[in-house]
Amino acid sequence: MGSGPQAGMSGAPPMSEPPAGMPGTAGMSSMPGTDAAARQQLQAAQSVVAAKPGDYDALVHLGNAAYDAREFAQAVDAYEKALKINPNDVNVMTDLGTAYRNEGQLDKALELFRKARAADPRHWQSLYNEVIVLAMDKHDHAGANAAFARLKAEHPGLPVLQGLEQQIGAVHAEK
Repeated sequence: MGSGPQAGMSGAPPMSEPPAGMPGTAGMSSMPGTDAAARQQLQAAQSVVAAKPGDYDALVHLGNAAYDAREFAQAVDAYEKALKINPNDVNVMTDLGTAYRNEGQLDKALELFRKARAADPRHWQSLYNEVIVLAMDKHDHAGANAAFARLKAEHPGLPVLQGLEQQIGAVHAEK
């Protein structure tokens, strides 16, 4: 499993397979602090979306590539366009929420995580990300603890629980 917004980790969304017909990516320059390969993937994904602007898979891939390249505003745009085509994709809702988090729009992020959970109550990634935003960003210890308790009760064997609990504890200790 890749690290990424769905998993509540810093980094990029899990890389989906590029849409069929994705062109080569030679010649893309690297931006400071951004992996050159991520910039190349972004350029390639932009080319595919330019050729197929209404293609759902291409838009999701563009969102993922933009996220990898730390182009969060572009990721937001691509994910929003994808959700207009398929408004019930809880993974894209969650990815959009993490992109909003990285843009500093925490309330929008929480709204999307909760919307994803309402659509699929078993979607642990959205609840995990809710815990992250509540604990790390909003410093809402009561809200984070309650969300973490739900996550732990619903998914007791989830491998990321111990690390998340340690992160929450560290944030609580700072205050």
